Amino acid sequence: MRCFYHRDYFFPLPESHPFPMDKFWRAEAMIREAAPSDSVSIHPAEHAPLDAVLRVHSAAYLEKIHAGALDSTEALKLGLPAGEALLLRSRLETGGTL
Repeated sequence: MRCFYHRDYFFPLPESHPFPMDKFWRAEAMIREAAPSDSVSIHPAEHAPLDAVLRVHSAAYLEKIHAGALDSTEALKLGLPAGEALLLRSRLETGGTL
C-alpha cells in the first residue's frame, strides 16, 4: 500500500481549536511503527495542481483565502485562519489524496 504524508500537513492552530491537527503526524508515526516496510511505503505528498483545485473552488475564493480576505460568513464556514500558509497546506493534503 502506498501512503502519502508531508510534514507541512501541520498548520499551527490555537490550543482551543477543535481540529485535531496532530492526527497527521500521529498517523504517519503509527504506520511507520506498525506496518512492515515491504507492505506499506510512505511517500512525500506533493501540492495538488492548481487546475485540479479550480475544478471545485473558484479562483476568486482561492484568492480570498490566499490574501486572508474572507468575509465573516466564509471565515466561519472555513473554520481555519485563512492565508497563504493554509492554502499551501490544503493543496498538500489534497495532493496526497489525489
